[in-house]
Amino acid sequence: TKMWDDGRGPLEFDPEDILSRSGMAVGSAVSFLSYHCPDYFTDITEMSRAFDRFSEADMFVSRFYQGGAGQSTLEYASSIGSRAIADSNRTPAPPAFRQLSAPKVFGVMKKSSENEVKMDQLRKRLSLASGKIALDSNIGSAHRFVTESLPHMRCILPEEVNYALANLHSYANDSGSKNAADATSQEEALAKENEVLLEDDIVDDDDDW
Repeated sequence: TKMWDDGRGPLEFDPEDILSRSGMAVGSAVSFLSYHCPDYFTDITEMSRAFDRFSEADMFVSRFYQGGAGQSTLEYASSIGSRAIADSNRTPAPPAFRQLSAPKVFGVMKKSSENEVKMDQLRKRLSLASGKIALDSNIGSAHRFVTESLPHMRCILPEEVNYALANLHSYANDSGSKNAADATSQEEALAKENEVLLEDDIVDDDDDW
């Protein structure tokens, strides 16, 4: 039988080997590649094809972590994800220095995990063991706890629940903290600028006129 040939020569590297030596989990590697790959494409159709492959790889990763799938599932994800760009990008962008950074989703996942820990701590504080409220600490997932139980608990123990909610990562909380930090930085920069101007006698003094 004739081997499949798309007109391109064989790869000069082994994608699966590179991914395995990267030290990253397969899911994280797929997120990293999909986050940075747009800069390396010049054809939107080819990039769309690559994202189809990334989506398929992510599906295998999800199946593995949901349980019931063997190690081979991750191997499929590794092969599909690592070869997505090499397979799809037939008209790559010219070589150039590009700064790589962690995908934004990594920060979102980290904050989500921290929120789950905080909700779990609150759930335990308000459980039967604490004597505060008749709530089983194993009530279920963090999502179920927040959507089904927390609204009622907020009416019973408003101070403790409100304090916990105020310390959660959220768009409102994080934006407020960022705006406050930006305002402080601007004030500090302005104060420092005034000090320099005063030292150089650039600031006008009304008493001298």
